[in-house]
Amino acid sequence: MKRRRFLQLGLGGTALLAVGAIGLGLQPTRLHADTPKLKVFSPKEYAILYAMAQRICPGGDGLPSIDDLQVCEKLDTLFSRMSPRDQKDIKLALNVFENAVAGLVLEGRVTPFTQLDPKAQDDVLERWRDSSLSTARVIFRSVRDLVAGTYWGDPRCFAAVGYPGPPALGG
Repeated sequence: MKRRRFLQLGLGGTALLAVGAIGLGLQPTRLHADTPKLKVFSPKEYAILYAMAQRICPGGDGLPSIDDLQVCEKLDTLFSRMSPRDQKDIKLALNVFENAVAGLVLEGRVTPFTQLDPKAQDDVLERWRDSSLSTARVIFRSVRDLVAGTYWGDPRCFAAVGYPGPPALGG
């Protein structure tokens, strides 16, 4: 094979891969049906956060749901009080998590997270939690900690786990 033909085939293959990656990256997010008025997150980012939060804190067995506690709405309000850089970081993290190209590269998944069934979503969260790539672990832990802190910090969760609440200070 001549060098020129080798380069042509290589460039052609690269172009095909690029087109495929663009196609993967353009797969739509399954938006949440009841998106509230948001301060920071777009409807897409809210849908990603909501899907993750449902798997992180599913509720049931005496525990309230994330809808009951308005976890995602509280996080939107929290980030509205943060710096634009922090807002940009959480938005980027959510979009990387959802993106099919990132999913393919990091774990072999070609479907956006929001389009997966609950079992597959649990599997994805587990793979990101245990990933050998620190970026994936940081994204997972950041979102998990924000969701779990907002969920378990609500007094309506205290009794379900036997926590009497914080001690009364002062008077």
